[in-house]
Amino acid sequence: MNRTSKSKATMLEFAKLIHEAIGIQNPKIFVAVFAIVGLLLFGTVGWLVDKGYREKLRQESEVHQSISPATATEPQKPMPPQNRNATTTGDKSPAVTGNANSITYEQPPDSKNPKSRPPK
Repeated sequence: MNRTSKSKATMLEFAKLIHEAIGIQNPKIFVAVFAIVGLLLFGTVGWLVDKGYREKLRQESEVHQSISPATATEPQKPMPPQNRNATTTGDKSPAVTGNANSITYEQPPDSKNPKSRPPK
């Protein structure tokens, strides 16, 4: 007899022993009772673990708030705008600010050296 058949026989004997001790003759009712008992047992264990975990998280958040109360109550400063138009007056010297910029190349109207346009 190999190892798996021995373990199956042992489990079957154990199930028969429990079945006789409880005294339920219908196998479906026996399985239902065991399912309910398992649900209650593992549900209770899960609830206790979850309760402890939530308590631990609550304590950690209280410690975090007590360490830095100034940063928790201090209003945040507004960030400067990231997308602004940039204009330059030098010869192809862009002035870039922020992201997704619109860059314009042009000479100021009071320029001393107006450049001539190439012929068409």
